Amino acid sequence: QVVMVAPQQLWRWNGNDWVAVAAGGPPPVTSLVVYDEARQVLVAYEPSQGAPWEWDGAAWTQLATGSAPSAREGMAMAYDEGRHVTVLFGGFDSGSRLADTWEWNGATWLPRTTSSAPSGRLGAAMAFLVSRHLARSRVERSLAGHPDFAAIDRAIGQDGRRIVLPLRLSP
Repeated sequence: QVVMVAPQQLWRWNGNDWVAVAAGGPPPVTSLVVYDEARQVLVAYEPSQGAPWEWDGAAWTQLATGSAPSAREGMAMAYDEGRHVTVLFGGFDSGSRLADTWEWNGATWLPRTTSSAPSGRLGAAMAFLVSRHLARSRVERSLAGHPDFAAIDRAIGQDGRRIVLPLRLSP
């Protein structure tokens, strides 16, 4: 289901119309919202408010947290279904672009030290690629009975740039 969080409002898209939802109290002013599948809550985060908010389908609750990302704008956030954490990256803070990564596990923000990362950026978007991680075993089982598809899958895994474009251009 698709929901939209706006200052003092929560809306649900039913496929034809936006329907106002009684949110059980005022929702936070938010920059980013993701759905935490494991805990079945919306996670809304606006760094200027410190801690994230969660909506359990009935009420908003602001969670207590120790360390947290610094106040910023334009950060990117997505829920990682494979690891059951919300990942936040980058943004803009007092004149500089940030390239830091944080994870929210439902109780604590954890800064992540990375050996490589994109450069600092403002206004990026993030998404979890379900097919690449969660559906992989199902795809592999399906390919087992089709050697042609299995060969294409192996070729893409080895040198995808040279394979994907011709496949997309072929009739």
